[in-house]
Amino acid sequence: MITRHATRTVTIPSPGTTLFGDLAWPIGRGPVHGLTVLAHASSGARLNPRHQALAAGLNRQGLATLLTDLLASDEDQWDAGAARARHDVALLTERLAAVLDRVARMEVEVAALPVGVLATGTAAAAALHAGVLLAGSPRPNGGPRPPRPARVDAVVCRDGRPDLAAELLADLPVPVLFLVAEHDRELRELHHVAGVGPAALRVVSGAADLVNDAVGVEQVAPLAGAWLTARLDPAHGT
Repeated sequence: MITRHATRTVTIPSPGTTLFGDLAWPIGRGPVHGLTVLAHASSGARLNPRHQALAAGLNRQGLATLLTDLLASDEDQWDAGAARARHDVALLTERLAAVLDRVARMEVEVAALPVGVLATGTAAAAALHAGVLLAGSPRPNGGPRPPRPARVDAVVCRDGRPDLAAELLADLPVPVLFLVAEHDRELRELHHVAGVGPAALRVVSGAADLVNDAVGVEQVAPLAGAWLTARLDPAHGT
């Protein structure tokens, strides 16, 4: 049984290593609209207060969250091998698939929820690949859908790398939102050159970046939360 107001650590078996995630349930007694996996190409992001605050912001909007890293601590050192791992989209996609498989094997309250992924940097490219591999089937008439193995129903890319998944952008099987900071000219140009196909692109006003800049970080939770709720729980508010 899920306990509200609580966060617990989840062990995630993955090929070659073990990952960990922090599962948090929405506070309050309102409906839970879905589960958002917050994924990073690192080993310590789930312990970062900024990322924890983002998860808490989504919780306040009725979304359960699983805050997780896609690399183990011994893979995330400051050397050439770690740099390769953080940019190895195939590896990150495999790890994210393992996370989503673990979600599908949790308690029925969790496993039955529609699943969104909010990912940053190279992990966002992995989320796009996972979205193609594990696209969820539509829910009939917006009603409940029985659980099935690992799935993705929506993806939010925060300061992502669309160039690392450019071949997918023209025909994405799940709804995708790209969030990019107004004053990050390099990343805005990268999104422009890559093109985002049918995906939505939102430029966050006044922000230098969406990971370290307080202006950007504060805007991500309400933007991503509202967009994810509309896609994961389309009956909400109707």
